[in-house]
Amino acid sequence: MSNSFNISVIPEIAALETKVDTVDTVVDAIRATDVPDIQTNIDANETKIDAIPTDPLFALIPSDDSIVASDPNDTTTSLTYVKIKEFLIRLDGLYRIILSAKTGNPAASFFVRIYKNDVAYGTEHTDNTQQEYIEDLYFAAGDKLQIMIYTTNATYWAGCLQASVSGTTSIIFATKLVGS
Repeated sequence: MSNSFNISVIPEIAALETKVDTVDTVVDAIRATDVPDIQTNIDANETKIDAIPTDPLFALIPSDDSIVASDPNDTTTSLTYVKIKEFLIRLDGLYRIILSAKTGNPAASFFVRIYKNDVAYGTEHTDNTQQEYIEDLYFAAGDKLQIMIYTTNATYWAGCLQASVSGTTSIIFATKLVGS
């Protein structure tokens, strides 16, 4: 008596052939859709890449490096906002403004705010004891950065004891990638 053993893989091969045909159909559809547009996309984006400047770009970022400071104690007894300090901005960028304010007596409160070109710009701060405030704000070259303040009681002054404008310049280089 002889032993025989037969294994048939014909059904598995047929199933795999069907899967390969399906993959071929999908790949053909992708080729028909995407490949003809590749050169058009390259051409369209090449002009955008050529527009990237290769000159250095200067950026000003907030830091604790003081650019200019005004330390004298400037005070007012005004009951409405008055300009107490003003700085002329020379370079576009994000500046860190640090200011310290207080009143002559805790019976009165102060209101202090950063303005840009005579328009309210920063956060309005108020207290009746000495406080330091820090804000990072964007200014363009030629803008006026102003500190405005008032007191709630004209008998007692409100003052800006110190104000500084800080930032660090960074140089950023960009390089053309295509068509240099």
